[in-house]
Amino acid sequence: MACNHSARDCPDSVTAHRLMQQYIDCDAATCPAKGPAFRFLVAQGEVCPDDRSQEYAR
Repeated sequence: MACNHSARDCPDSVTAHRLMQQYIDCDAATCPAKGPAFRFLVAQGEVCPDDRSQEYAR
């Protein structure tokens, strides 16, 4: 299910973690706010998605 949140900048890990918490009920694959935060944390090595969620890292 897609959400209607607007895209947000993730300039640092603290902001990305806050966005992940703020949009906890959203899907990182479809939420324009949570998705960039999730990908930022993956790129920083702070989140390690399991093999079932490889589409998030794209």
